[in-house]
Amino acid sequence: MKKVVGLMMAILIVAMGCAGIAEERKTIAYSTLGVDSDYWSVMERGVAQACADLGYDYVMQSHNNDETLMVSTCQNFIQQGVAGMVVSPSKPEALAPVVAAAHAKNIPVVIGDMGDGGTDMDGLILSDNYGGGVMSSTYILEQLEAEETSKEFAVIRLNPEAEISQLRCDSAIDVLTAAGYTCVADIYAPNGNTEDGYKAMQDIVAAHPNLCAVFCGNDREAVGAAQALQDAGLTNVKVAGFDADEAGVEAVRLGRLTCTVQQFSYDIGYQAVVLLDKLIRGEEVTYDDAELKRVLVPCALVTKDDLTDNPEDQVISNTGLTRGEMN
Repeated sequence: MKKVVGLMMAILIVAMGCAGIAEERKTIAYSTLGVDSDYWSVMERGVAQACADLGYDYVMQSHNNDETLMVSTCQNFIQQGVAGMVVSPSKPEALAPVVAAAHAKNIPVVIGDMGDGGTDMDGLILSDNYGGGVMSSTYILEQLEAEETSKEFAVIRLNPEAEISQLRCDSAIDVLTAAGYTCVADIYAPNGNTEDGYKAMQDIVAAHPNLCAVFCGNDREAVGAAQALQDAGLTNVKVAGFDADEAGVEAVRLGRLTCTVQQFSYDIGYQAVVLLDKLIRGEEVTYDDAELKRVLVPCALVTKDDLTDNPEDQVISNTGLTRGEMN
């Protein structure tokens, strides 16, 4: 009898130990470029929600677009023994030591937008930037073809280090030049803000006053460019933004921008964690581009006809989640 009781106690102890192991929660960390921008703030919400849905603890720290802080933040996460990391890098090329240190401890690293810097990371989740550019430029082209306009257009790009975003303007050039239009100006606005967009547009207009359209790398540039055109009395020029951030959507609503492209940064953050979860569990993962380990998140065109009077109705995810529901 004593042997039976002893055996039952041993089984119970082992079972309790196994239960403790099963209940142990792992942590996923996110090093974000910043949460002061609507785009990155929404992405952070996606990362946090996916961690909650998949049963992970979650830690986040912003590196405020500082590559040195990005590296030190990630190194701290690695020392803490996190199970996986999502990183939205300020400078993708600076990721090499982060990825190497993480892999040395079997910690997978998934990049949320911006680019991988050529590192051996485990996945890059990003918007279909080229496809989004095709959407906006095709829409603009339809507007132009219905009017008598010039055949000259311009593009204002983001900083060249934001290599992925260049596809937005590349696709606009491809679509319009194929239709017989000429790109008369292709310049960078280094900081990608409203002021840079305004100044770049002023310079373009001074040399090319007969524009029919301008395509910008993000909505902040586009808002600045639209203001410069308005100040120059050029109110018939079509202006396309990208991101569908709050300022861009409001500019579309007011007719200052012809359109913008909705990037679903919430989905980028969420899908980054889904991919990490599979890597942590040792499950098979699939990519849209297996060689580059890229997963593309579809974009959506946003025009004035798509908007309601309530900004909280704006859809921020391919699942149909709205800004109001997220808040």
